[in-house]
Parts: sequence; C-alpha cells; structure tokens
Amino acid sequence: MIRGEEHEKWLKGLKEGDEVAYNTVRYGGDKSYAIHKVKRVTPTGKIRLDNDLLFDNRGDHRSGEGWFTTRYYLQPVTQEVKDANRRRNLLYEISGTDFRKLPLDKLEIVMKAIKES
Repeated sequence: MIRGEEHEKWLKGLKEGDEVAYNTVRYGGDKSYAIHKVKRVTPTGKIRLDNDLLFDNRGDHRSGEGWFTTRYYLQPVTQEVKDANRRRNLLYEISGTDFRKLPLDKLEIVMKAIKES
C-alpha cells in the first residue's frame, strides 16, 4: 500500500475510467479488496466510483457511527491486491469442496500439496 506523498500524487493523477481498489475486510480478517473504476473526479479532488461510493481528496470514505463505522482507503490495483483477491476466492472454493467424493489418487495429490507447503 502506498502512503504519503506518493499516495497524494497517485490520487491527483486519477481520471475517469481508472481502476482503483479499497480494502473490504476489517478486524483481522483475510485481506480482500473491491476493485472499481473511477466514475468522476471533482474539481476539489473528490472521487466517485462506479458503485457510487464517494471518496474525499485524501482517498478516504467513511460511513456510519460508533461500532458501525466503515472506512475505506483508495489504493492502486497492484499485483498484491489481485493476489489477495485470488487467494480469497481459492479459499472460498476449497472450503466448499466435499473431499469425501474425491477418488484416492486425487486425495493423495491434495495431501502432497498440503505437506509441501
């Protein structure tokens, strides 16, 4: 994640159609990012995405109050962001697998992969 002057420079360079990401998992969960396109950048630097979330000129979006506060922070769509989403999707797919239905040879391949990690 970029911060400081580098982040400010990146935000100022955003234009309609650019892809951006923001972290959608809070409180210790696996990283997961929403990826959207910039719909509009206002003259004051506010950024509206194609899902209609509005971010301030620092790349922040806040909503709710107290325990229900949600805060998102815009960042570039990097390989790290793509990998985190791919990891989340793979974990989701794997968690739904009924391993009892796999034949022995496939189970052995799965077990080998687990032991090698």
